Amino acid sequence: MRTPLDISTLYHKCDTSSFTFATTQELEPLEQPIGQKSALDAIDFGTNIQQDGYNLFAMGPSGSGKHSAVMAFLDKKSEGEAVPNDWCYVNNFKDPLKPIAIELAPGKAAPFKHDIDDLIELLKSILPAAFESDSYRNERETISQKYIQEQTDVFHHLQEEASRHDVAMNTSSGSRVTFVPVVNGKILSAEEFTAIKGKEKEEITRKMGEFELIVKEGLHKVSELNKAQHKEFKALDRKITKEAVESLIDELRRKYADSDKIINYLNALQDDVIHKVQEFLVKPEEMNMPPFMQEYYTPNFAAYKVNLFIAHNGRKAAPVIYEDNPIQQNLIGRIEHFSQMGTLVTDFNMIKPGALHRANGGYMVLDAGKLLMQPFAYEELKRVLRSREIRIESLAQQYSLISTTTLEPEPIPINVKVVLIGERILYYLLHHYDPDFQELFKVSVDFEDEMPRSDENIQLYARMIGTIAKEHSLLPLTPEAVARVIEQSSRDVAHSAKFSTHLRTLADLLKEADYWSKKEEHAAIEKSDIEKALYSQTERLNRIQKKLYEQIDEGTIMINLSGSAVGQINALVFISVGGHQFGLPSRITARTRIGKGEIIDIERKAQLSGPIHSKGVMILSAYLGSKYAS
Repeated sequence: MRTPLDISTLYHKCDTSSFTFATTQELEPLEQPIGQKSALDAIDFGTNIQQDGYNLFAMGPSGSGKHSAVMAFLDKKSEGEAVPNDWCYVNNFKDPLKPIAIELAPGKAAPFKHDIDDLIELLKSILPAAFESDSYRNERETISQKYIQEQTDVFHHLQEEASRHDVAMNTSSGSRVTFVPVVNGKILSAEEFTAIKGKEKEEITRKMGEFELIVKEGLHKVSELNKAQHKEFKALDRKITKEAVESLIDELRRKYADSDKIINYLNALQDDVIHKVQEFLVKPEEMNMPPFMQEYYTPNFAAYKVNLFIAHNGRKAAPVIYEDNPIQQNLIGRIEHFSQMGTLVTDFNMIKPGALHRANGGYMVLDAGKLLMQPFAYEELKRVLRSREIRIESLAQQYSLISTTTLEPEPIPINVKVVLIGERILYYLLHHYDPDFQELFKVSVDFEDEMPRSDENIQLYARMIGTIAKEHSLLPLTPEAVARVIEQSSRDVAHSAKFSTHLRTLADLLKEADYWSKKEEHAAIEKSDIEKALYSQTERLNRIQKKLYEQIDEGTIMINLSGSAVGQINALVFISVGGHQFGLPSRITARTRIGKGEIIDIERKAQLSGPIHSKGVMILSAYLGSKYAS
């Protein structure tokens, strides 16, 4: 015997007598979501195990509080963890296209940058003063006089040889020497020399040939003296520069003695300053040129700057970074360019960090759906996790889309826990189709959709309602309002012994109830405000339901509610449209026939048919049976 289902068994009322508070304002806020112990345990495991590949994927329906729960857990956990090191990029003086990455203790990168900036500013004033000093001028004059005397001796020797070879020699600027023959103390013109014949001309030609060799030897010696003079001038410049630079850089060497990379950088910087000291001595304002042209001749000291890449000044905990727009460049950083004389150029100062750089030493949280929608972003993330280093490389460089010169910055080692957040379907698809995913995201964090409606959980749920109200600056709720929210939560999961953990739906209901409560000038959110909010939600979405019910009332949809009919029965259809759910009575009919005969479907018996074929055969069988059965 069938027992009718009473409507009271379909609705589980919440007893307010178990509540001891006047409003939820009196309740202690919850520090973590309820009903998610398994998920929180998985997060704790995944963030504490220090093995490769144990990154996390937090899955659950949208609005279940995955993101806030993960961020709250990581924020709290990071408080007891060490602040990661700072990073800088500096110029590679040997190969400027390959900048050098330097690691410093937390908070030390900014002081290092300031030290280098101060050093360069000091050199801009010290070096010109050193090259304008009396001691430098005197040393340079001594060198100059020494070589002037030696060159004078060479030309005196050439004059003596010219007299001995009956040649008149003349010198001009640039040590250019010209000479003509002399006969009986008279300089011959070209016509006179041509008129001479015989042995006399041969003798004059011989003497001039001998003197020409002597002149070449003398000029070679003068050239060597000029080179030696220039070399001594350069050596003097290097000595003066080194004396001015070395004492300043020695202070920095002592300060950063524990970093071999910084010591090597300071040594290279010193050598480069000594080699390019003339750039520190240029004064464009003294070149008598228009002001707009002076900027093109002003030395650029960008090569001596420090790119403050990652600095953790004032940070007290490990970083927890959420990247809302996970495109490839936002993850691994970018190399920017600027236009100069119509050409795109760059240098190490244009290297910009990505989210993975900022999260290095801590935690990186990404939305899986957004990540997979961005070209190359997911593949780049996997490459970073596999190689354990971040290598900045643009897509244009990878695919040779542009021919502009770019950089190859030294990669930075990475130690980060990555947490992907997404729907369950994404997790299952990635786990099934991507072998790399199984190796890199070994910890699944599955958030529950519902939880048991026990007495203990009812009290916790009331606290959660109060916590949400406080977080969103809403009015507190009365016990009756809390009970109505709990009853609706059970209806949302279609289970009288459970209620929903979908926090977004709960928060939306409380926000709308707060609106109606304030409109009615209530001191707290009451049960009637919850009812009003639920009714308003339904009214905004139930247009299709109303239209279908109208068709039943008008007889367009025919439903018989009394009597009986062969091959016909009424049923209740459950419809969900745009977030609104409702029931609709429907008539189900079937073909009937007399007799016991049946039509054999060989394909189905042999299990060779598919669902569409089997359905078609069944329809034909019913038709044939009703028409020809006896």
